[in-house]
Amino acid sequence: MPAQATAPDHVFEQARRVAAEAAERARVEFRDVHELHELQLIVDLFDRIWSSDKGSYMPLNLARALAHAGSHISAAVDDGEVVGALVGFLGSYEGQHALHSHMLAVSPAMRGRNIGYALKLHQREWSLESGIAVITWTFDPLMSRNSYLNLTQLGAEASEYLPNFYGPMADSINAADESDRILAAWWLAGERAMTATNGARPDEASLIGDMNPTTVLRVGPRDRPVTKPSTGEALLCYIPTDIDAVRRRNAGLALEWRRALRHVIGDGLAAGYEIDAFFRRGCYLLRRSD
Repeated sequence: MPAQATAPDHVFEQARRVAAEAAERARVEFRDVHELHELQLIVDLFDRIWSSDKGSYMPLNLARALAHAGSHISAAVDDGEVVGALVGFLGSYEGQHALHSHMLAVSPAMRGRNIGYALKLHQREWSLESGIAVITWTFDPLMSRNSYLNLTQLGAEASEYLPNFYGPMADSINAADESDRILAAWWLAGERAMTATNGARPDEASLIGDMNPTTVLRVGPRDRPVTKPSTGEALLCYIPTDIDAVRRRNAGLALEWRRALRHVIGDGLAAGYEIDAFFRRGCYLLRRSD
Protein backbone atom coordinates (compact mmCIF):
# COMPACT_ATOMS: atom_id res chain seq x y z
CA MET A 1 0.00 0.00 0.00
CA PRO A 2 1.29 3.55 -0.69
CA ALA A 3 2.55 5.73 2.13
CA GLN A 4 -0.01 7.79 4.02
CA ALA A 5 -1.32 10.69 1.95
CA THR A 6 -0.21 14.18 2.83
CA ALA A 7 -3.59 15.83 2.23
CA PRO A 8 -4.54 18.44 4.85
CA ASP A 9 -6.59 17.27 7.81
CA HIS A 10 -9.65 19.16 6.57
CA VAL A 11 -9.68 17.05 3.38
CA PHE A 12 -9.79 13.79 5.36
CA GLU A 13 -12.50 15.22 7.62
CA GLN A 14 -14.56 16.39 4.64
CA ALA A 15 -14.21 13.02 2.89
CA ARG A 16 -15.41 11.13 5.98
CA ARG A 17 -18.30 13.54 6.53
CA VAL A 18 -19.70 13.54 3.00
CA ALA A 19 -19.32 9.75 2.69
CA ALA A 20 -21.23 9.22 5.93
CA GLU A 21 -23.96 11.67 4.91
CA ALA A 22 -24.35 10.02 1.50
CA ALA A 23 -24.61 6.54 3.07
CA GLU A 24 -27.29 7.80 5.46
CA ARG A 25 -29.31 9.37 2.63
CA ALA A 26 -28.98 6.19 0.54
CA ARG A 27 -29.98 4.08 3.57
CA VAL A 28 -27.03 1.71 3.21
CA GLU A 29 -23.94 0.78 5.12
CA PHE A 30 -20.60 -0.03 3.53
CA ARG A 31 -18.49 -3.12 3.99
CA ASP A 32 -14.98 -3.57 2.60
CA VAL A 33 -15.02 -7.15 1.37
CA HIS A 34 -12.29 -9.80 1.61
CA GLU A 35 -13.89 -13.16 2.38
CA LEU A 36 -14.98 -15.62 -0.29
CA HIS A 37 -18.65 -15.83 0.68
CA GLU A 38 -19.02 -12.03 0.57
CA LEU A 39 -17.05 -11.77 -2.67
CA GLN A 40 -19.43 -14.32 -4.18
CA LEU A 41 -22.37 -12.00 -3.42
CA ILE A 42 -20.63 -9.21 -5.32
CA VAL A 43 -19.84 -11.49 -8.26
CA ASP A 44 -23.50 -12.57 -8.32
CA LEU A 45 -24.63 -8.93 -8.43
CA PHE A 46 -22.28 -8.14 -11.32
CA ASP A 47 -23.53 -11.20 -13.20
CA ARG A 48 -27.14 -10.08 -12.80
CA ILE A 49 -26.32 -6.62 -14.19
CA TRP A 50 -24.02 -7.71 -17.02
CA SER A 51 -25.57 -11.03 -17.98
CA SER A 52 -23.61 -12.83 -20.67
CA ASP A 53 -23.32 -16.30 -22.15
CA LYS A 54 -19.53 -15.75 -22.26
CA GLY A 55 -19.09 -16.19 -18.50
CA SER A 56 -18.70 -13.86 -15.55
CA TYR A 57 -17.24 -10.38 -16.01
CA MET A 58 -15.67 -10.68 -12.55
CA PRO A 59 -14.80 -14.31 -11.77
CA LEU A 60 -14.66 -15.17 -8.09
CA ASN A 61 -11.00 -16.19 -8.23
CA LEU A 62 -10.07 -12.79 -9.73
CA ALA A 63 -12.07 -10.92 -7.09
CA ARG A 64 -10.33 -12.95 -4.41
CA ALA A 65 -6.89 -12.19 -5.86
CA LEU A 66 -7.62 -8.47 -6.12
CA ALA A 67 -8.85 -8.28 -2.53
CA HIS A 68 -5.88 -10.23 -1.22
CA ALA A 69 -3.45 -8.00 -3.13
CA GLY A 70 -4.76 -4.88 -1.41
CA SER A 71 -7.21 -3.58 -3.98
CA HIS A 72 -10.51 -2.06 -2.90
CA ILE A 73 -13.69 -4.11 -3.07
CA SER A 74 -16.68 -2.75 -1.20
CA ALA A 75 -20.36 -3.56 -0.87
CA ALA A 76 -23.37 -1.40 -0.11
CA VAL A 77 -25.59 -3.36 2.25
CA ASP A 78 -29.26 -2.81 3.05
CA ASP A 79 -30.79 -5.01 5.74
CA GLY A 80 -28.12 -7.66 5.20
CA GLU A 81 -28.50 -7.70 1.39
CA VAL A 82 -25.76 -6.57 -1.00
CA VAL A 83 -27.49 -3.93 -3.14
CA GLY A 84 -24.40 -2.30 -4.67
CA ALA A 85 -20.73 -3.07 -5.17
CA LEU A 86 -17.55 -1.43 -6.35
CA VAL A 87 -14.21 -2.95 -7.40
CA GLY A 88 -10.99 -1.00 -7.90
CA PHE A 89 -7.38 -2.11 -8.33
CA LEU A 90 -4.13 -0.32 -7.65
CA GLY A 91 -2.26 1.41 -10.45
CA SER A 92 -0.66 4.73 -11.34
CA TYR A 93 -1.68 7.91 -13.13
CA GLU A 94 0.59 10.79 -14.09
CA GLY A 95 3.28 9.53 -11.75
CA GLN A 96 0.92 9.24 -8.77
CA HIS A 97 -0.33 6.19 -6.90
CA ALA A 98 -3.85 5.63 -8.17
CA LEU A 99 -6.84 3.40 -7.71
CA HIS A 100 -8.48 2.36 -10.97
CA SER A 101 -12.17 1.89 -10.27
CA HIS A 102 -13.09 -0.87 -12.68
CA MET A 103 -16.67 -1.95 -11.91
CA LEU A 104 -19.62 -0.40 -10.09
CA ALA A 105 -23.10 -1.91 -9.95
CA VAL A 106 -26.34 -1.14 -8.14
CA SER A 107 -29.28 -3.53 -7.97
CA PRO A 108 -31.96 -2.29 -10.42
CA ALA A 109 -34.57 -2.41 -7.66
CA MET A 110 -32.53 0.05 -5.61
CA ARG A 111 -31.85 2.68 -8.27
CA GLY A 112 -32.98 6.18 -7.44
CA ARG A 113 -31.47 6.09 -3.96
CA ASN A 114 -28.06 7.47 -5.08
CA ILE A 115 -26.28 4.32 -3.91
CA GLY A 116 -23.71 4.60 -6.72
CA TYR A 117 -22.84 8.14 -5.64
CA ALA A 118 -22.49 7.02 -2.05
CA LEU A 119 -20.23 4.12 -3.07
CA LYS A 120 -17.93 6.51 -4.90
CA LEU A 121 -17.67 8.76 -1.85
CA HIS A 122 -16.83 5.73 0.28
CA GLN A 123 -14.15 4.81 -2.25
CA ARG A 124 -12.75 8.35 -2.07
CA GLU A 125 -12.56 8.17 1.73
CA TRP A 126 -10.81 4.77 1.59
CA SER A 127 -8.36 5.98 -1.05
CA LEU A 128 -7.37 9.16 0.77
CA GLU A 129 -6.79 7.22 3.98
CA SER A 130 -4.74 4.67 2.00
CA GLY A 131 -2.38 7.31 0.60
CA ILE A 132 -3.94 7.49 -2.86
CA ALA A 133 -4.19 10.87 -4.56
CA VAL A 134 -6.32 10.06 -7.60
CA ILE A 135 -8.97 7.58 -8.71
CA THR A 136 -9.41 6.81 -12.40
CA TRP A 137 -12.13 4.94 -14.22
CA THR A 138 -13.73 4.68 -17.64
CA PHE A 139 -17.33 5.50 -18.45
CA ASP A 140 -19.55 5.38 -21.51
CA PRO A 141 -19.80 8.97 -22.84
CA LEU A 142 -23.28 8.27 -24.24
CA MET A 143 -24.69 7.46 -20.78
CA SER A 144 -26.07 10.83 -19.75
CA ARG A 145 -26.71 9.98 -16.11
CA ASN A 146 -23.19 8.59 -15.66
CA SER A 147 -21.60 11.60 -17.34
CA TYR A 148 -23.48 13.90 -14.97
CA LEU A 149 -22.52 11.80 -11.94
CA ASN A 150 -18.85 11.60 -12.84
CA LEU A 151 -18.13 15.10 -14.11
CA THR A 152 -20.64 17.19 -12.17
CA GLN A 153 -21.66 15.45 -8.94
CA LEU A 154 -18.22 13.96 -8.20
CA GLY A 155 -16.03 16.59 -9.85
CA ALA A 156 -13.86 14.23 -11.87
CA GLU A 157 -12.01 15.46 -14.94
CA ALA A 158 -12.48 13.99 -18.41
CA SER A 159 -8.90 13.04 -19.21
CA GLU A 160 -9.01 11.11 -22.48
CA TYR A 161 -11.40 9.78 -25.14
CA LEU A 162 -10.78 6.07 -25.81
CA PRO A 163 -12.42 4.71 -29.00
CA ASN A 164 -13.66 1.11 -28.76
CA PHE A 165 -11.53 0.72 -25.64
CA TYR A 166 -12.62 -2.78 -24.57
CA GLY A 167 -13.26 -4.13 -28.05
CA PRO A 168 -16.43 -6.19 -28.64
CA MET A 169 -18.45 -6.79 -25.47
CA ALA A 170 -20.98 -9.61 -25.30
CA ASP A 171 -23.00 -8.64 -22.23
CA SER A 172 -26.67 -7.67 -22.31
CA ILE A 173 -25.90 -3.93 -22.01
CA ASN A 174 -23.07 -3.43 -24.51
CA ALA A 175 -23.71 -6.07 -27.18
CA ALA A 176 -24.05 -4.74 -30.76
CA ASP A 177 -22.32 -1.49 -29.74
CA GLU A 178 -18.74 -0.25 -29.77
CA SER A 179 -17.06 0.28 -26.42
CA ASP A 180 -15.96 3.92 -26.56
CA ARG A 181 -15.06 5.29 -23.14
CA ILE A 182 -13.92 8.48 -21.46
CA LEU A 183 -11.15 8.13 -18.90
CA ALA A 184 -12.09 10.02 -15.74
CA ALA A 185 -9.43 11.29 -13.33
CA TRP A 186 -10.68 12.23 -9.86
CA TRP A 187 -8.11 14.24 -7.93
CA LEU A 188 -9.46 13.52 -4.48
CA ALA A 189 -8.15 16.56 -2.62
CA GLY A 190 -8.49 18.97 -5.54
CA GLU A 191 -10.73 22.01 -5.56
CA ARG A 192 -13.03 20.54 -8.19
CA ALA A 193 -13.66 17.36 -6.18
CA MET A 194 -14.02 19.21 -2.88
CA THR A 195 -16.53 21.67 -4.34
CA ALA A 196 -18.60 18.99 -6.08
CA THR A 197 -18.74 16.57 -3.14
CA ASN A 198 -19.77 19.41 -0.85
CA GLY A 199 -22.90 19.62 -3.00
CA ALA A 200 -22.14 22.69 -5.13
CA ARG A 201 -23.06 22.45 -8.79
CA PRO A 202 -21.48 24.66 -11.46
CA ASP A 203 -23.73 27.39 -12.78
CA GLU A 204 -24.19 26.81 -16.49
CA ALA A 205 -24.51 30.49 -17.36
CA SER A 206 -21.35 31.44 -15.51
CA LEU A 207 -19.40 28.57 -17.08
CA ILE A 208 -20.42 29.60 -20.57
CA GLY A 209 -20.11 33.33 -19.89
CA ASP A 210 -19.73 35.31 -23.09
CA MET A 211 -18.17 32.45 -25.10
CA ASN A 212 -21.21 32.02 -27.39
CA PRO A 213 -20.66 28.25 -27.89
CA THR A 214 -21.49 26.48 -31.14
CA THR A 215 -23.71 23.39 -31.01
CA VAL A 216 -21.70 20.77 -32.92
CA LEU A 217 -23.90 17.77 -32.05
CA ARG A 218 -27.65 17.72 -31.42
CA VAL A 219 -30.70 15.47 -31.63
CA GLY A 220 -32.27 15.91 -35.05
CA PRO A 221 -35.33 14.57 -36.90
CA ARG A 222 -36.23 10.96 -36.05
CA ASP A 223 -33.80 11.24 -33.11
CA ARG A 224 -30.78 11.02 -35.40
CA PRO A 225 -27.54 12.84 -34.56
CA VAL A 226 -26.84 16.06 -36.45
CA THR A 227 -23.28 17.39 -36.48
CA LYS A 228 -21.81 20.73 -37.43
CA PRO A 229 -18.13 21.69 -37.70
CA SER A 230 -16.80 24.57 -35.65
CA THR A 231 -13.54 26.20 -34.65
CA GLY A 232 -15.18 28.47 -32.09
CA GLU A 233 -14.02 29.09 -28.55
CA ALA A 234 -16.53 26.65 -27.04
CA LEU A 235 -18.64 23.73 -28.27
CA LEU A 236 -21.85 22.07 -27.07
CA CYS A 237 -22.38 18.34 -27.72
CA TYR A 238 -25.91 17.08 -26.97
CA ILE A 239 -26.59 13.37 -26.47
CA PRO A 240 -29.82 11.37 -25.98
CA THR A 241 -31.16 11.48 -22.45
CA ASP A 242 -31.50 7.68 -22.38
CA ILE A 243 -29.20 5.83 -24.79
CA ASP A 244 -30.30 2.49 -23.30
CA ALA A 245 -33.83 3.14 -24.54
CA VAL A 246 -32.47 4.12 -27.95
CA ARG A 247 -30.39 0.93 -28.08
CA ARG A 248 -33.37 -1.26 -27.19
CA ARG A 249 -35.51 0.41 -29.83
CA ASN A 250 -32.95 0.72 -32.61
CA ALA A 251 -29.41 -0.64 -32.17
CA GLY A 252 -28.36 0.88 -35.47
CA LEU A 253 -29.39 4.36 -34.34
CA ALA A 254 -27.46 3.90 -31.07
CA LEU A 255 -24.36 2.98 -33.08
CA GLU A 256 -24.88 6.07 -35.25
CA TRP A 257 -24.85 8.17 -32.08
CA ARG A 258 -21.71 6.38 -30.90
CA ARG A 259 -19.80 7.29 -34.03
CA ALA A 260 -21.11 10.86 -34.18
CA LEU A 261 -20.03 11.55 -30.60
CA ARG A 262 -16.66 9.89 -31.23
CA HIS A 263 -16.19 12.20 -34.20
CA VAL A 264 -17.06 15.49 -32.51
CA ILE A 265 -15.37 14.84 -29.14
CA GLY A 266 -12.40 12.93 -30.50
CA ASP A 267 -11.73 15.57 -33.14
CA GLY A 268 -12.33 18.33 -30.60
CA LEU A 269 -9.79 16.96 -28.15
CA ALA A 270 -7.27 16.46 -30.98
CA ALA A 271 -7.82 20.08 -32.00
CA GLY A 272 -7.01 21.44 -28.55
CA TYR A 273 -10.39 21.50 -26.82
CA GLU A 274 -11.02 19.93 -23.42
CA ILE A 275 -14.23 18.66 -21.85
CA ASP A 276 -15.07 21.30 -19.27
CA ALA A 277 -18.49 20.23 -17.98
CA PHE A 278 -21.58 18.11 -18.48
CA PHE A 279 -24.95 19.75 -17.94
CA ARG A 280 -28.03 17.99 -16.62
CA ARG A 281 -29.92 18.89 -19.82
CA GLY A 282 -27.68 16.35 -21.55
CA CYS A 283 -24.77 18.11 -23.16
CA TYR A 284 -21.02 18.38 -22.90
CA LEU A 285 -19.28 21.75 -22.88
CA LEU A 286 -15.90 21.74 -24.62
CA ARG A 287 -13.64 24.75 -24.57
CA ARG A 288 -10.22 25.47 -25.91
CA SER A 289 -7.51 24.61 -23.40
CA ASP A 290 -5.16 27.39 -22.31
